[in-house]
Amino acid sequence: MHQGPLYWEAVRKQKEKDKLPKDYYYNETMGKIKQNPVSTKFTSQSGSDNSYSMGDYPSAITPSGRSKSITTKRQYDFQKFLFPKIDPNPDLFLKSTEVDEEYEDSYYSEEDLVGEDAIDNYRYKHINMHRLREKEQVLGKQNKSPLIDYLIETDKEKLIPKTLGLVNRKHKPNEVVAGNYLFGEKYSHSFSEGIKNRTKLESLDLKKNRLTDFGFSEILFKAPSNLLVLDISYNSSLSMKTYERLADYLENPKTILQQLMIEGNQTGDKPVILLCKVLQYNNYLKYLNLSRNDLTNQSAVGISKMLKMNNKLNVLFLHWNKIREVGGKRI
Repeated sequence: MHQGPLYWEAVRKQKEKDKLPKDYYYNETMGKIKQNPVSTKFTSQSGSDNSYSMGDYPSAITPSGRSKSITTKRQYDFQKFLFPKIDPNPDLFLKSTEVDEEYEDSYYSEEDLVGEDAIDNYRYKHINMHRLREKEQVLGKQNKSPLIDYLIETDKEKLIPKTLGLVNRKHKPNEVVAGNYLFGEKYSHSFSEGIKNRTKLESLDLKKNRLTDFGFSEILFKAPSNLLVLDISYNSSLSMKTYERLADYLENPKTILQQLMIEGNQTGDKPVILLCKVLQYNNYLKYLNLSRNDLTNQSAVGISKMLKMNNKLNVLFLHWNKIREVGGKRI
């Protein structure tokens, strides 16, 4: 039977595949790959910049056994971490060590914790956290990944690695919105490790988390000094010890906190009077929310003294308290 040219072309391709090593997975599809936004420039073996053919990259072998085409350097690195034995000649990909350094520096930036790729980045680091930490130590990196710190601590304490606001798609890199997670003291240590190296962190939302005195103290101790916004509303389990620790934090000359929310904590008068004494000489706080805390006329006396001395405070919320006419007049 006479065989056509398509048949012999298929036979030729099959022979070429048989000559390849067993750990090299050939991709027949040809085409250009979009430039990786993380790396500004990289050069292929053929010398062309900013583009690769599909043949330059292998196919990723997923745990299910199916092959998936790798289209970016990050995906290729992910493949190397998951399946180190399935690694073709690395000389086909990058020749310049400067590109690798640039890629690593951008990869460990805090911008990876937000945006569309944040969840993929989280999964990647969760799977490879120990290997990435070893790589950081070998390279001598001073700015370690805060997400890896968090994941390693959850692994030590055998906890489910919830994101707890450390990873999100909508918020900015300088914000951590961890409200309504109800993590209590169980995750407080791991969470504090996750924000310890967040040098750009300016806003921390911890409302409705059933925080305890020990858990909040640990978080506040490891929070960066450049924190501008702190919300600990609706954590009614916090006692006088927490507010003493908070007063010491506000009294620290390195603290530049501008907004403080303590709504719905049922603090009573003593914690608020203590905070007002400290805030008399504070030059940074501009916004203070003390609503729904069962405050009486005793708190009104301390608040009035604080307002006389403090010229920086612009906004003060006191709704749903028990301050009567006499206290209101004092304020």
